[in-house]
Amino acid sequence: MPRKVRTRTVALMAATSVFVLLFAQWWINSQPLSAADSENLTNPLPGLSSEQQRDFSDGLAGFAEVETTKEGLGACIQRKELRGVPCRAERRRVGA
Repeated sequence: MPRKVRTRTVALMAATSVFVLLFAQWWINSQPLSAADSENLTNPLPGLSSEQQRDFSDGLAGFAEVETTKEGLGACIQRKELRGVPCRAERRRVGA
């Protein structure tokens, strides 16, 4: 293959690759992100049992709680919340 043809082929492939990447980026940004755009995710799904409703309410309250550095940040720091469950780093260390 002559050098000039090879150079044009490489340039054409590079231009095509850039076009495909730009098109993919445009396509991703033009699509709705998820159900979060159209639904209020702080409401439980319909048809939950009373236990599931209670679990949802407990989880929502825990998620909405603002943690400070005085309370500790994260489950590994807040040992009272763990109820005996080791931190990820500890689990790795003991091989569990």
